[in-house]
Amino acid sequence: MDGLCWLDQELPFRRRSGRVDLLTPLAITDAHEDDPVVAVETGHPVTDLGFRFLLRDLLQIALAPPDEEAWAELWFAPPEPERLAAAFAPYRRALVLDDPAFPAMQVRPEADDGSGEPLPLGLLLPDAPSNNELKNQRAFFAHAPAVDAVGAGVVLPLFYADMVLFPSAGGGYFGVPTGAQSVKFAVGAGSLWRSLWANVLSGDDPFWPKGTTFPAPCDGAVFPWLDPTLRRLALGRGPAGTREVKAEDRHPAAIPMPRRYLLEPPTEGRCSLTGVEGPVFRTYRRWPVGLRYDPEGFRTVWAAERETWTRSGKEWTQSSSEVVKVETPLRFDDWLEAAFWSERSPPSAETTARTWKRVIPAPVVRRAAERVEKLEAELLVEAAALVLEGKVPAASAERRQPLYARRLQEELQLAERVHRLVAALGEMGDALARAGKAAGAEGELPERLRDALLTAMDAAAVAYPARVVEAWRAHPEEADFDLAVGRIETEILEAARRRAVELFDEAFPLVTLDGETRRVLAARRALVRALRSIVDRFAVREEEG
Repeated sequence: MDGLCWLDQELPFRRRSGRVDLLTPLAITDAHEDDPVVAVETGHPVTDLGFRFLLRDLLQIALAPPDEEAWAELWFAPPEPERLAAAFAPYRRALVLDDPAFPAMQVRPEADDGSGEPLPLGLLLPDAPSNNELKNQRAFFAHAPAVDAVGAGVVLPLFYADMVLFPSAGGGYFGVPTGAQSVKFAVGAGSLWRSLWANVLSGDDPFWPKGTTFPAPCDGAVFPWLDPTLRRLALGRGPAGTREVKAEDRHPAAIPMPRRYLLEPPTEGRCSLTGVEGPVFRTYRRWPVGLRYDPEGFRTVWAAERETWTRSGKEWTQSSSEVVKVETPLRFDDWLEAAFWSERSPPSAETTARTWKRVIPAPVVRRAAERVEKLEAELLVEAAALVLEGKVPAASAERRQPLYARRLQEELQLAERVHRLVAALGEMGDALARAGKAAGAEGELPERLRDALLTAMDAAAVAYPARVVEAWRAHPEEADFDLAVGRIETEILEAARRRAVELFDEAFPLVTLDGETRRVLAARRALVRALRSIVDRFAVREEEG
């Protein structure tokens, strides 16, 4: 007997016609030509993301094609559910939710001492108050968890979102090196199958270290909960309850598991999220620490990176590198640069700046830009992030941007143009924040002014790439194209300049001419000069066309 295998659990899926059907995860290619499945509906945006990223990982593990030609075959002719079931048959034992020894994405300690207070599963959803908040009666503005029962089909997407996509860092737990606030990138297409398959890399992709094999084995190097040594770790907070995982200890496509959770036995009921009747889980236990993932060599297909280079004399050295993270609600300056293919080289000796930054898009984005032209398909870059208020998750956010063929992006220098515009708007925000400080603002006001300006420019910045492509189609001559793009940039930057001055004036209204007013006027004059300098430096002036 398989036990309660996740692959057999039904979830609501929406088809292109609008009809919602209950299907298992491996039935998503059903009727793909006539009425394809376009979305999963788990009942919560975070578990929707968890499902998509989890199933993408499982497809990579079980069905990675040997090369791009084999990948394209399954893009145009998706495998029937029966073929998917056959490909996943060797992995079923890794996905049993109630296995007596190795339950999926859980740890069942060999020496279970009964520790670990049962907690409601709803606490893992980001819009619910934490358990400490409930105990201390501090969740004044948060509602008590309304999720009483989580269906068997939603549990693994919930665990995946909590452990891999948005891992918390508090409570003595270890997180994966990408952290809770990293931006997650994926490629979207017309059907759910293609939105998943577009994010699967072929087995010969340069992303994989030499010697990586597919299909991946069904063992603890791929599914860490199958490693028997994990069950033997001590249940306390000391070093005996911790084990470090280095890059060589895990398969490059492995699903990390930095938490030690254990579901309480299921009962029959109705899932609070989907309304589906069947096996449901209500509570889980947890233990501190567990697997600690070494950041050296840790990589994911969905993470974009930002590198910083520092100049010393004529030599440039890479001073830092980190995944792209978000500090505020997902705004253009957090993700837009990483949505386009780019092969920007490190700076040369001729570069005059002291520091130099480049964004390296996620591997799935770079590969998809090369696939677009061959597929003659419309693809989207999708960015997702969890927004925190302090350490408390506040909301999730998703943004989308059309993805253009690599050849077109190279010809238009699209990534460089986007980088240039984002940098200009960021400089304007910084100038506004400095002016606020110079005018006497204290506390968070200067940073709020900067955020208000960038928020006001979000729509214009996100629309900019499509306007560049439209200008290219309308103006085949290079000189005409450059002039048209220059007008677009000038329009956007002038709008930002005006809005920055308006925000300053709103924050510092002039009443009387005294010493404080003179300071405000001086700060305003400096702001106007700085903004004009940025516009003149970054915008392509019409007379230069």
